[in-house]
Formats: sequence, C-alpha cells, structure tokens
Amino acid sequence: MATITSYSKTQADTLLGGKAAAAVALSNRPQALATFGDSITWAKTGGEVAWPDLVADYLALGLFNPSVPGENPANIALRAASIRPTFSVPGGTIPAASATRVAVTLTSGETNFKAGSASFPNIGNYTGRFRGVDVTLRHRDEDGWTIARAVDGAAVTVPAGSWPFATTAARTHRDDITVIWAGRNNVNNLVSWTQKIVDNLVGSPKRYLVLGVLTGGGEAAGNAAYDNVVAANTALATAFGVNYFDMRRHLIDNGLAQAGITATTQDTADKNSDTVPTSLRVDQIHPNIAANRVIARKVAELIMAKGWSPTVTLPALEPGAPAPTTTVLDMPTNTALASVATPTAMQTAQNLSIRMVGRFDNLNLNQALIQRVAGTDQRSWQLGTIANTPRFRFQTWSAGTVGSNTAADSTVEIPYTPGSLFGVRVDFDVAARTVTFYTAADGVTWAQLGAVKATATTATLFGGTSPVEITGWGGDVKSVKITSLDGATTYIDEDFSDGVATGWAFSGGAAFL
Repeated sequence: MATITSYSKTQADTLLGGKAAAAVALSNRPQALATFGDSITWAKTGGEVAWPDLVADYLALGLFNPSVPGENPANIALRAASIRPTFSVPGGTIPAASATRVAVTLTSGETNFKAGSASFPNIGNYTGRFRGVDVTLRHRDEDGWTIARAVDGAAVTVPAGSWPFATTAARTHRDDITVIWAGRNNVNNLVSWTQKIVDNLVGSPKRYLVLGVLTGGGEAAGNAAYDNVVAANTALATAFGVNYFDMRRHLIDNGLAQAGITATTQDTADKNSDTVPTSLRVDQIHPNIAANRVIARKVAELIMAKGWSPTVTLPALEPGAPAPTTTVLDMPTNTALASVATPTAMQTAQNLSIRMVGRFDNLNLNQALIQRVAGTDQRSWQLGTIANTPRFRFQTWSAGTVGSNTAADSTVEIPYTPGSLFGVRVDFDVAARTVTFYTAADGVTWAQLGAVKATATTATLFGGTSPVEITGWGGDVKSVKITSLDGATTYIDEDFSDGVATGWAFSGGAAFL
C-alpha cells in the first residue's frame, strides 16, 4: 500500500469541497477530536485499538469519545450535549445522598430515548447539571427516569415546573473536530438527530464529518433492513453534503484491498449483495481489527483533506491481515435454525450441563436460545429468556406435553455486550431440584450468575426424540457442549470454528461464515 505523504490545497478542495486550506487558521483552533456514536464508534468489539484512538494517534489529537454500545441517535444527541430535555420532580426535592435516586418526569417533546437496564447500565446514564447541581440522570426499563446527586451534599428543593438537564462533559468539546456516526441502532429521524448535534457545534466553519450507516450480514440488497440503511444514508448525504462520507461504500469497495485481505467466497457474495464483507466484520455488523484500521485511515485522510489538521505521513496499513482461518455458525435472524439429532444416551439423561459460546447481536425478551421442544408431545427442555426483563429461563417438561412444564429464572439480569464473545451455561440437577446459571465473558471462564434456583419437585426431563435446536436469536455460535452434570459423559461437543458440523442441519439462513 502506498504511503500518503501530503495533500495539496487543490487535492483537499477536490476531495471534500470548499477552500479547505484557507478556511481554517490552524494555530487559532483547538486540535482535538470528538467522536459521537454507538458500539461501532465505541469500537472495542473488534479488539486491539479502537478506530477513534488510531485517528487521534495518527494526527496527534486529543480524543473525547463518550460513545456507548447500544445507544440510538436520540441518546447520542443527549450525550453530545446537543439537546436539553426538561424534567419535573414530582417529589420536589433532590435528596442529599448520592445513593438516593428520585423519579423525575420527562416534560419536553423528545420521546425516542433508549432506556438502559441493570445489564446495560451505561445506556441512558448521563452526568450533567440540573437546577445548579451536578447530577446523574438515569433512564432504565425498570424504574424510568431518575436523578441523584453526583456526590453527597445538601438536599435541593426543585420548584414545580419543568427544568432543563444538560450533559456537561461534551460541552467543552463543541469546537473539536467532530465525527458523528449514529443510526446503527435506529435510523428513524436520523437526519434530525444528527442535525441537532451539528447545530450545537461552534466555529467558523464547523469542523465535522457525518459517516454513513453500515450494513452487515443478512442485510443484502433488496431486503427491508438494507433498504432502510440505504435510504437513511441517502438522506444524510443530502442533508450534510461535503461533510458526509459513505463509510459503508468505502468498506465494501476498498476495505479488503486496503487491509491486504484476499476475498473469500463469502466476501465475494457479500460484495455482490452490496454489504460489508464478512472478513471485515467480527460478527453480523461490528468492524473487526482490520476494518478499524481502514476506517481510521480514511477518517484521518478526510480530516487532513479538509485542512483541519496539518498533513502528516500516515503509517502503511499492516500488509496481509489474513482472512479468518476459523469459522462460526452464523445466525442472521431469530428464525435461523441449526439442529442435530439427540444422542440416545442423552434422551434418558436427567442431570445436564448445557453450554453455548458465541456472540449475541441481541438478547431479546421471551426468546429461545437452545432447546429440545420440536415434535408433538416431545418437549424436554429449553434455555431462553423471560418476557419482562433480560434474564435467563430454563424450562423443563416432565411428560413432553405443553402443560407438564416447570421453569426457573436467573435472579439477576444477563450481563452481556452486544456483539462481544459471551458464554451461557445452565446446570440442571434433578436430584437436588436445582438450576444454576453461569456466564463467561471470555467464553472460557465461567462465573455463576445470581443464586441457585430451586425447581418444582415434579421437574424432570422428558426423553423423547426431539432434536437439539439452536434458534430464536441473531448472532453467531462458536461452540456448543452438553455433558452430564459431573462432566464424566459428553453427549454433544461441537466446535463450529473448524467449519465442520457433522450431523447438523441448517435452515432459515443459518450457515458457516
């Protein structure tokens, strides 16, 4: 890959428009980078160094990156201090203790904020000022909007009426070189939310880039998800003109070559479907290490071309970043299905340890993960989630029929980051009548999740002939292992990373990647 050494004024004007070199007096403007987005801008899913950190290193810029995985454009605008929602305090007081939270009522017009939860505590969690006090504003599924003092202090009386909240950290970065990359978690009203962030910036001219939303696995040309992303990007391009860059197009057209990766058969199929190649993704959507380097290089080039940073010699991308040598079982949607016949010895087993490692794009409420329930009156067990909070549920059927089931739920919520490697495990002890849940953040080291749950005295596993099925969620699977509780007997031990799955049947889009 040729080393880029400089950009002339003419090249800069041609690349992004305007009299870039003359527009900015670099000596009088702060040289710092602010990036606002979701998990793709948080950028830790791909491993190694996040792309905003690389850009800051390349151009010797300070970096402010408050991005939070899972947040939507409304959250991002609030985090960027671009909107000031108003709240009333029904109780009329912010207590003195920072540990005491009080419910507040959102009174302004914005209604599209995504709520967090105990499993996702960073989503909807903001530090700012309210009625002259440093507070933490929190928005969660379980208790709505609440406020607490950031540190202990005197109680504060809040008169009746609506009062504005403003995040504080981002307000000192309004004159930074700003990169906005929202929309992956919701493209609705993306232009208007992005415009709010742009409107809040200062400087003449404002120094900002808006990046186009990425498509990923399962989002091929012609389907609804793809159409939504492309329509959103078209609207962004129209609204922000020369400050918009189609990073999706860049990764599809140039990403593999710039990363030194030889296209696989799947990569070619992805490009033909007009979506980001698999070899540039760590899962269905998140860029991997190679893609993060390509993204960082392009953002640095755009910033230099605009004249916002002195030109520097960018380091060559590491050559030959190889295409993945391992595979995963890709589950593009919750209707994907992978199944295998249940071994005869397992059909009569009562004490089981069931383990699955992979990456979940989501863990929605009331969905299956892995199960034996197919066939008339052939239900045996199912590991899934419950309907009202993101917790695990393990159901057992004693007679194979719908009414013969019992259930045990995890006592705490599921602590996972969308797209990150994650292990789930349940141990069922029929003699002790207990169910124990575990998770593994690295897919290897298991930690008990909450308390051991007692089951009904009728909880047993129906044998039957139903197969083992992986279904009900989107993401990918690295491995599945089912053993006796003591580990002495192994019934299923499938490592999908070797690209071989003898006896397994795939449907609904499930396939090796």
